[in-house]
Amino acid sequence: MEGIEFFSKNWMWIMIAFWTAEKVVKLTPTRYDDILIDMIVGPVLQQIKGLTTGKK
Repeated sequence: MEGIEFFSKNWMWIMIAFWTAEKVVKLTPTRYDDILIDMIVGPVLQQIKGLTTGKK
């Protein structure tokens, strides 16, 4: 419950930190341009897709 309480009390600062990190990633010359999609959701979906098709 401490984690939920922490996030509920500090959600604005967490969002500001995430937004700032997102902007830094967009400004850097990497192949990633979005933290949430390219670095988190994409690899997870690739792993799930690999598990369902039997490929690694």
